[in-house]
Amino acid sequence: MICVRHHTFLNQKYGIFYLDNLLMIGKSQRNPKYLIPYNIEKVIIWCINDNQQLQGFEIFVNGKKKWFDMSHHQTKQLMQILKGKFLYKNMFSFYQFQYIIGVGNFSKVIKVFNIIEKEFYACKVLKLAQFDDFKNELSILQSLDHPNIIKFKEVYLEDKQIWLITDLIEGGTLKEYLENISEITQFEVYIIMKQILNIVQYLHCKGYIHRDIKPENILLSQYHNPSKLYMIDFGLTAKKEDIAIRYPNCGTPGYIAPEVINFDPDHPYDEQSDIFSCGVLLHKILYGIDLFNGSFYNEVYYQNQQFRLEQEQFENNEFEPLLKGMLRENPSTRLTAIQALEMLEQIFVTKNEDYKVNDTDSGIQQIKTLFIQTMKRLEN
Repeated sequence: MICVRHHTFLNQKYGIFYLDNLLMIGKSQRNPKYLIPYNIEKVIIWCINDNQQLQGFEIFVNGKKKWFDMSHHQTKQLMQILKGKFLYKNMFSFYQFQYIIGVGNFSKVIKVFNIIEKEFYACKVLKLAQFDDFKNELSILQSLDHPNIIKFKEVYLEDKQIWLITDLIEGGTLKEYLENISEITQFEVYIIMKQILNIVQYLHCKGYIHRDIKPENILLSQYHNPSKLYMIDFGLTAKKEDIAIRYPNCGTPGYIAPEVINFDPDHPYDEQSDIFSCGVLLHKILYGIDLFNGSFYNEVYYQNQQFRLEQEQFENNEFEPLLKGMLRENPSTRLTAIQALEMLEQIFVTKNEDYKVNDTDSGIQQIKTLFIQTMKRLEN
């Protein structure tokens, strides 16, 4: 990868080399002229000409601004390599705003159009004051690689705000989906919970606790079709060893596990708290109502805090053992993600002999197989 550094009398041609934690620019990798450690707080300004062609970048090195000229193709390649390692600038030259997709308590999401790639993306906008929390979320996203977890593209700093570019998922939230259906089939319950529990199992295997699992944080890839879901919003996600210092009492009232809402620093909670949230989510899917009802935040929070499983009356259905297993107050007796997945398979696939899938099939292939079989049953 080649760049040109322009000087008054003589231009210099340099190579660009990159290691796991370092960007090097110079005549050779052994003797670089510029050493630039990766730093998400350091800014790179990417430049684009009037013909919408990339033409290099600008960065501060040792307190001085340095400009490096590059070809369009190599600049684009370098942008991809350095994503998440530096903050980018000049976003408004690359993206056109379309409209606001959603607004949360701490951020908003905008649909944007990349004028170079001619593709649409989602852009999550946060205040600069949330930068430390954002760095945590970005670090987590960089460490995850799962087909049901949204992927980020680039990070920009503009107007004292952080702009996180991610894949665009336009099927709406699981919350919207559940609100717009009059009833739900066992098949739909199965494919929704299978995907969610697979994601949760993956996170737990990586050592993470999501801590904010709820219908609003699950996206559908296609409107009114839950066959492919994505989990989003890892702003509260943490390692078990970090929960005491990163918002120990967190989550959304109505979906918080007892051990989180009644946090005891001498007995910190673990990944099992996510399973309780999944149980509350399953209740919402099965019955169409919240486990903890209330018109006001404090009312929902109080019901959540006072939850007792033995006092709950659930309508009998095939999924009741799974629901109760995930809602156990004692996290040590609560189902794990793997156990919940196994029980889900036993409840649905084993008890529905017409729904047979090959164990070697991928999760999505199983869903497709079951969908085809369901359609055949309906036709008959």
